[in-house]
Amino acid sequence: MKKSKKIVKQLLSLLLVLVSLLLPVVSAGALYSDYPSRWNTGTFDSDMGQYVANIAKAQDTKTGENLGYISNWCAKFVVDCGEKAGTTALNPPLTGANTNAWVPDYYKNLLAAGGKTVSRSEAKAGDIAFFDWNYNGVYEHVEIVYDVSNGIVYTVGGNTGGNSNTLYNKVNKRTTPGSARDVQSGIAKIVRPNYPAPTFAIIDGEFFIGSAMAGEKSKVLDIYYGKDSDKYAKNVQICGFHGGNNQKFRITHLGDGWHRIESILPSSKSLDVEGNYSVAGTNVIVWGNHDGDNQRWRFIPDGNGFLIQSKLGFYLDVYGGFSSDETNVQIWDKNGGSNQCWQLFKTSDGSLYKA
Repeated sequence: MKKSKKIVKQLLSLLLVLVSLLLPVVSAGALYSDYPSRWNTGTFDSDMGQYVANIAKAQDTKTGENLGYISNWCAKFVVDCGEKAGTTALNPPLTGANTNAWVPDYYKNLLAAGGKTVSRSEAKAGDIAFFDWNYNGVYEHVEIVYDVSNGIVYTVGGNTGGNSNTLYNKVNKRTTPGSARDVQSGIAKIVRPNYPAPTFAIIDGEFFIGSAMAGEKSKVLDIYYGKDSDKYAKNVQICGFHGGNNQKFRITHLGDGWHRIESILPSSKSLDVEGNYSVAGTNVIVWGNHDGDNQRWRFIPDGNGFLIQSKLGFYLDVYGGFSSDETNVQIWDKNGGSNQCWQLFKTSDGSLYKA
């Protein structure tokens, strides 16, 4: 009976992923895009500006239709790259009756939020380039700097291509300096956003990992069945606390804020994004230690607990926000829900660990 329930839950999780590819989904992973799950995952970097640039580059050649934009979207694309990276620095507060979706207002808002203008020689990945194609002092376009080489500023941006129907305009990673509307042409100002310093906890020890949904240590991360020899023992779920070894995890800092989360069961298996797939809704399991990106996790303080972020870019998530026993655990876009907030309890005395 338990095996049948587990199969049904896994099928439901797969169905949710398929539906997300077909229907508009509004998610905290993107502010303006209707299809945040269609975005490619950019290579993580502890430098937030570089991480934003990596996310932008990963969307190269995607159209407005692919990404879920139905109107002019160059500024929207920049904002959403920040949202996907987990920073609000590219979505500054409004300074008046205006919007971050309109380029001239966006420039003012970035500066009002602590951004500063930099020269071409000072520019670096993650800076924001504003274009004045008509040289009339009005910024018509905005892109993200992804590289500076030999004095040339290279940018990547959305809504390029000149189509009247913005659905068919594309993300373009500019590579050839000197041509019309390319790289250097028309860059009027470069702004360095007020990116925050990296904030994550460094943790080492043995813990129960509790979901914040159901009250203190009521539901915890659990390896299904908890028998190392059982073929179903690799799957990860939440379950009522009982203190068994299948609910205990050894957290080890691997460097640069990334951790291995290893079951204390005798087979040396760690929390793992199954198949190394960078797709929202991918199942989380335990698998033999290899310390690849799909086994590296970062703990971001969030109230009395933590968001646990995969190096693939998504967050540890309890499927559907359900708190019943044997609810599956997956990765998903950051959504601000309690189903993505986790608390650590020391196995030695049960006390709550705080950053």
